[in-house]
Amino acid sequence: IEVIGQEYGDQYTSLVELMRNCHKYVKENERILYAKIPLHIIHNDFNPRNMAISSEDQVFIYDWELACLDIPHRDLIELLIFVKKSKNIKRSFEEITKEHLEIYKSQSNKKISQKDWLEAYKFSFAKFIITRLNFYLLGNKLSRYEFLDHVIPSVLELNAEEFKL
Repeated sequence: IEVIGQEYGDQYTSLVELMRNCHKYVKENERILYAKIPLHIIHNDFNPRNMAISSEDQVFIYDWELACLDIPHRDLIELLIFVKKSKNIKRSFEEITKEHLEIYKSQSNKKISQKDWLEAYKFSFAKFIITRLNFYLLGNKLSRYEFLDHVIPSVLELNAEEFKL
């Protein structure tokens, strides 16, 4: 986080502050959250750059080399960040997270409160910021990542609208 602050200077002051807050939040809440939400295999780089849709509307997810164990919110939060600015997204964050919980409950038979489910989204958002966005920002110094032009504003907006970290 400090290296990103040094590399980008004043360009991303609010983002660096968000990264610090996210790091603190993850450290303080990781044990509690992982006790409430079971871990699953996740993609861990789940965004449109790793997806394809066939002419028959079949969705293909590829590049699984970063797969790991984490809560299921982690992949969906990254996808939502990447597509937040798309005119094709017709549903609100609240609608998406409610449907995700309903599907999860129906397939897992787990009892998870809406409050804990939403807290897991906040946690996954914070974890994305400190474990992926930082790599994107550092990689951007070596090779221009054009997707950051919409990802960074989406991160800042989602934080202001939903998480307030």
